[in-house]
Amino acid sequence: MSISTDAILFYGFIWDAELEIPGINDEESEHAFYGLSNDEIEVGFHTHIECPGYFIALKKTYKCAYRGKIINLDDVEWDGFDRENWRGILHDFVEKNRIDLSEAQGPSWFLVSSTDF
Repeated sequence: MSISTDAILFYGFIWDAELEIPGINDEESEHAFYGLSNDEIEVGFHTHIECPGYFIALKKTYKCAYRGKIINLDDVEWDGFDRENWRGILHDFVEKNRIDLSEAQGPSWFLVSSTDF
């Protein structure tokens, strides 16, 4: 028996460990974190070794190959590949939600895996 994982491609930030979000306690952190998503930003979890990590992605770049399903990247909304605009959207979101970037990687392109914990 094998473990199925999702492959997630996006432009944004990742954290390899727990992420402290002001105003959100441990009991509600997962639901509250997912609740931060909006029309421009996708937030979620990725697999880092045996621990969950977090990501914040520019929604127009977010693609997920669920359980290995083949996806086509031709329909990613590249939007002229305007990295400065993308960075501005990401930084505005992070500032609005008071999220600490000191332990984050990015903004950059990431390909991560995700499994159910």
